[in-house]
Amino acid sequence: MRRLLGWQVYHTWISVRSPAGFPDLVLAKPGRPLILTELKTERGKLSPAQEAWLAVLQQVPGIIVRVWRPSDWDEIVAALQGAGASEAHAHPWCMDLRLFSCRCMLFFRL
Repeated sequence: MRRLLGWQVYHTWISVRSPAGFPDLVLAKPGRPLILTELKTERGKLSPAQEAWLAVLQQVPGIIVRVWRPSDWDEIVAALQGAGASEAHAHPWCMDLRLFSCRCMLFFRL
């Protein structure tokens, strides 16, 4: 889906040598603000390093910084489509995909 919407996605596969806490995904599309997002399960908690990165990044103009969870699926779709959440509900694939990991794999090709 992200390819259909024209987004480029960066995800560090092995972060052993990367700074701790940097967001999971960087999404870029010409003419749109850069999106940096941390992906969490419903109960997942941010580490102190993640909180520090997100706090700094939220102060940078032109960047959207989010923590996305499975329950945020409609918001994710709306953000990437540039549409309101009600429009995201119109797409049946939003409701058919049940597991967040499957959604991420299909959506971002992780």
